[in-house]
Amino acid sequence: MRHAVWYVTWKCNFACPYCFGVAPPRMMLDRPSAAEASAEQWARAWNRIPGDLVIDITGGEPGLFSSLIEVIERLESDKRCAITTNGTLDARMLSDRVQPSKCVLVTMSYHPSAGRNFERFLNNALLLRHRGFKVSVNYVAHPGQMWLIPTLAAAFQERGIPFHVDPFWQGPQPFYTYAEAENVFLSAHVAPDRTSVYEKASGRYMCTAGSGYFVVIPNGEAYTCLSKGRELENFLGNIFDEKFALLDRPIFCETKVCLNCDLDHTVRHPA
Repeated sequence: MRHAVWYVTWKCNFACPYCFGVAPPRMMLDRPSAAEASAEQWARAWNRIPGDLVIDITGGEPGLFSSLIEVIERLESDKRCAITTNGTLDARMLSDRVQPSKCVLVTMSYHPSAGRNFERFLNNALLLRHRGFKVSVNYVAHPGQMWLIPTLAAAFQERGIPFHVDPFWQGPQPFYTYAEAENVFLSAHVAPDRTSVYEKASGRYMCTAGSGYFVVIPNGEAYTCLSKGRELENFLGNIFDEKFALLDRPIFCETKVCLNCDLDHTVRHPA
């Protein structure tokens, strides 16, 4: 099973102060900001990739790409998706047109800093869950909103919706250090897979990025991973090219800091 992360668009209808879009990775710079190809073109490109594939659809806010649901409808049986949305993706349209079996997970990120209506967000999550979709809620432990975690966790968990907490991404030069009391508080809430990302990423590895996992940006360009930006050796080609192919073996990597989404689906062995 291969995994891809598809950044459908860099655009978002929120402006959260902790979003990495404020300081985007290098591959985001000077690139198209929207998915300009048609649904048919995107689906054809994804379907050309051989074998079982899970496409993690994210952004920006992927719901801003008006043809997104049509792309998912056109995917062949060995292609499935996961979707990360801020909750403004049309949940009713998704559930009306896409079978739950086609979508392995819908992750809804709740952002109170964006001033969104909690009841509307919760209703969309429950709508999808009751229509058979696997739904989870993600929440960023930004210091300005971290103290809501116990209240929100209880609200979602009592309705059968998993609640996952991420430390907020600070980039290569952290601008905030959690106080001791904050670290103690977060230790009870941050998911174990997010507590030691820097330790897990350091060293010399053979990595499946580029063969079992890859990243696609809005213009179709594909890279081995997001962490290394637009380094030349990181570029795989463009999935709209009929000759596009993934690597056939793991690659050597000494990246010191990997982003969580890369680590979630790569297999790394000490070199």
